[in-house]
Amino acid sequence: MNHDEMKDLIPALALGALEEGEEKAARAHLESCAECRAELQAMERVMAGLGEGSAAQQPPAALRGRVLAAAGAIAPVAGATAPVAEASAAPASAPPTLQVVKGGRGVASWAGWGLAVAASAALIYSVPSLQKIQFLLGRQTQTADSLRHEMALREAELQRNREQMELLTSPDSRSVSLASQPATREAAARVVYSAKLKRARLFVQNLPPAGEGKIYEVWLLAGGKPIPAGLFKPDSSGSFQLDLTGNLADLKTAAAFAVTLEPAGGVPAPTGPMVLVGKVQ
Repeated sequence: MNHDEMKDLIPALALGALEEGEEKAARAHLESCAECRAELQAMERVMAGLGEGSAAQQPPAALRGRVLAAAGAIAPVAGATAPVAEASAAPASAPPTLQVVKGGRGVASWAGWGLAVAASAALIYSVPSLQKIQFLLGRQTQTADSLRHEMALREAELQRNREQMELLTSPDSRSVSLASQPATREAAARVVYSAKLKRARLFVQNLPPAGEGKIYEVWLLAGGKPIPAGLFKPDSSGSFQLDLTGNLADLKTAAAFAVTLEPAGGVPAPTGPMVLVGKVQ
């Protein structure tokens, strides 16, 4: 008996419904096949669980007539050796029992029952398997999303580094140091800008927290007026890098850069104390 044939006979073997020759061949195969032994044991456990999970019940009286009528409507099967016993022969109080008939392969053979048990087993064992697959797929999806997010952050960081390198190496690149004021004595800042690229970046160190309801605002002083150029709050170490915004075309006529402490959300013109300032030389 080969492996595939044995797989087909496992439900019937678990039911004890194989012919003597088939059962002998199946048992011989099991001696050398751990996989089939494990599958048979699993099938037997399923059958035992199905049996324990449903208590025997007395069928309704009307069921007898329907069963006999249905049985009478089934044509005799070739090879069947015994007729259906008359139900009245059993005591009325005895619960019905399932008699497994060996040998015949007709309507009452093991094949139908084997398929039913196999289907039940497949359903029972497929549920946890599907749950495991769903769990693993969920984890893989989370991992993929996390990797995509990490890659996006890395790409953004690389882009900032490329832009910074381009700014620093531009032929017209200029650097302006911003001096701290009494309120921010330890702070240091620098603006690097290129009028050609229309880009400018602020580098800040040791700047104290802005405080509740406050934010730092950067100003570009050009043409005798302050131009808003960005808002920021330093990190816990007092550091920050900010790409300036606003009308950077005025970088060509930039006279100075400054940082003031303003209400959260920023203002169109400076109102708070100046904390950093630097003139273009």
